Amino acid sequence: MKRLKFVAAILIALVLLIGTVQSVGAFSNVTSNNSAVTGVVNPVINVATKLAFIHQPTDAAVGGSISPAVTVAIEDAEGNIVTTLTEAIMVVICNNPSGAALRGTNVVNAVNGVATFTNLYIDKPGTGYTLSASTPCGMVGSSNPFNIIGSGGQDSPPRLLQITVTGLIVNSPPMLINEGSCIQGNYQLENAEGTVTLDVPIYNGCWDAAGHALTRIDATPTVSPSSDSEGNSAILAYTFGPDGAHFNPPLVLTLKYDSPSLAGLLENSLYAAGWDGSNWQRLGSAIDTTQKTITIQISHFSTYAVMGKVMPPPVIVLTPASPTTTAVIPLVSSTPSVTTTLPALVVPATAVVPAAVTEPTASVTTTQVAPSPEMASSTTAASPQPDHSASLMVWIGFGAGFLFILLFIILMFRRGRQNE
Repeated sequence: MKRLKFVAAILIALVLLIGTVQSVGAFSNVTSNNSAVTGVVNPVINVATKLAFIHQPTDAAVGGSISPAVTVAIEDAEGNIVTTLTEAIMVVICNNPSGAALRGTNVVNAVNGVATFTNLYIDKPGTGYTLSASTPCGMVGSSNPFNIIGSGGQDSPPRLLQITVTGLIVNSPPMLINEGSCIQGNYQLENAEGTVTLDVPIYNGCWDAAGHALTRIDATPTVSPSSDSEGNSAILAYTFGPDGAHFNPPLVLTLKYDSPSLAGLLENSLYAAGWDGSNWQRLGSAIDTTQKTITIQISHFSTYAVMGKVMPPPVIVLTPASPTTTAVIPLVSSTPSVTTTLPALVVPATAVVPAAVTEPTASVTTTQVAPSPEMASSTTAASPQPDHSASLMVWIGFGAGFLFILLFIILMFRRGRQNE
């Protein structure tokens, strides 16, 4: 017994020693790996503190766009641009020697920390104008001074140009734009059927392909527009020009349809698409199935359409005609009926006997003959197989009990010998 206790103590000590050595080795590996890593520093988070004019406003003519475009950046205390911010930045006139107004889009959301103002202009001449930029959270910045030069005299008003519109009706003509490419009123253009509406807000920047003020707008219905790559068809398509005209901010285009114009298309599959020159491209849109309108924003002229999936053809299910009576009418034949006697089939107890099938082309009478005593004696139900698992478990339990008793007797015998 003492030897058994000694052996158990030795085994426990060895287990504890091995565990301690493994823990120390793992800790030393982690420490050495960490010490081998060099140049790892905590990431520096830039905190925005100010606004700075990256592209300063330059001298321009009265009513002419300030070019190149004014850009304002969000910077930290070190002068680094905070590229993660998309704050809305607003610019206004700070020093205003002539009491002028700043026109164009003066509130722009920053992209990668920089806001670009593409169509700013001032409506009066003057010397020493400055702009001020600010954000809702209180960051500010100021520009360098610049001048606005009068056209044809210090007090002459900015020159206005008229936009010629074809294919659409203007709500309040004439449609005017200044030399700085800024729209001079809130205009809504609509076709005669009321299915196409183009909204052009005041001070919106509109340019032609050469970058000059847009002076022409064309709109024509597209005849037989092609299907898209998925086989979807168009129910309404309009082409706008001139090609290359672009806008900032985007214009709002509303396309209206009705139930008859669906022409077999699924209404819940409708979407707006734009033609890129070779394929239709899906566009982000707002669909109102109650008003039956699709509204999109367009930054350039192209062909725009309402498209959808073609409704599949109805499925025609053919069903056999129901019989007019439930009576079974035997087949009348000039040949006598044939009676065939078949011996009875021996079917196991668990088998399923199919129902008899009556052929419609002949009258056949089948009579089953009772089996003979010899055949009946040879037909018996299958005997169930004995379950050996229960007896096996009994023998396992008996063997385990026997071994337990035998080990107990041996231990008691050895203890008695040791006590002697």
